[in-house]
Amino acid sequence: ISDFKTGIENVTAMALSDPTSSEVSSKADSLVSQAPKTCTPAELANIKTAAAKISEAVTAIDKVIATIQADLAAATGTTAQATGAPTTAGSSNTTASATTTTAAMSSAMSSTTTGGSGASVFF
Repeated sequence: ISDFKTGIENVTAMALSDPTSSEVSSKADSLVSQAPKTCTPAELANIKTAAAKISEAVTAIDKVIATIQADLAAATGTTAQATGAPTTAGSSNTTASATTTTAAMSSAMSSTTTGGSGASVFF
């Protein structure tokens, strides 16, 4: 459990220090695959504390995406979509990297149960 918590902290720190790094997504995906299936209430509290900082990282990534989209729109009149196809400037489509990473982390953490109770944990 402590390795998982440390992994959450590392991915969050990585996203905050370099939101454009492709390693953020791959490390998050790797972490999701290592999510514990059960934990004690105390371990769960530690994981929740580490996970709360993820929203900070998502905000940082969203700001970078918005800046890139604005620069791209100014230069080309189009913006990138999650699928990679351009859209016209002013469209609300943005890349889905931050959302995908957050959803994967939430999914991993929601599948963790507290020890003995078997109750699912939802964030």
